[in-house]
Amino acid sequence: HMLHVSTKTHEQVEWLERVAPDYILTLPANAQALAHYCLENGIKFPNLKQIATFSDLLRPEARAACEKAWGVPVVDIYSSAEIGYIAMQCPDSANYHLQAESAYVEILSDAGRPCEPGEVGRVIATPLHNFAMPLLRYHSGDLAEAGECDCGRGLPAIRRIMGRTRSTVILP
Repeated sequence: HMLHVSTKTHEQVEWLERVAPDYILTLPANAQALAHYCLENGIKFPNLKQIATFSDLLRPEARAACEKAWGVPVVDIYSSAEIGYIAMQCPDSANYHLQAESAYVEILSDAGRPCEPGEVGRVIATPLHNFAMPLLRYHSGDLAEAGECDCGRGLPAIRRIMGRTRSTVILP
């Protein structure tokens, strides 16, 4: 089932009650709005097993609101329109595993060197599937903290996504 994210929150909740989803995939801010509405109105989704978010920064307060409202885990997918899937949250930790099969991703310091685990740097990506308009070492404007994961999956990891820098103009 699919419902446009611009639908009013109370209408989304009414629709979700009708379709009784096992999973909800939505934007983090929308998930948070749905959770607050459900908490205020005592609404539960009995079949719900998981919330998945994508396309924007998942803030801790959004995760907490969803977990409080429905008692289910929240997993995040780090993605962008230009690159596609960049990283997915590890099922065993809060880390994000880079999707190395579909994009070559670097976390670089301001000096241009690869960040060590714990350091925050710029996300630079080369999608490996964009044949119509290749992007090479594309600066997404995102900042992330380099990480490691002990889960055994073997994919490179990001500890957390910090957010996006914005273009600014500084006047005298």
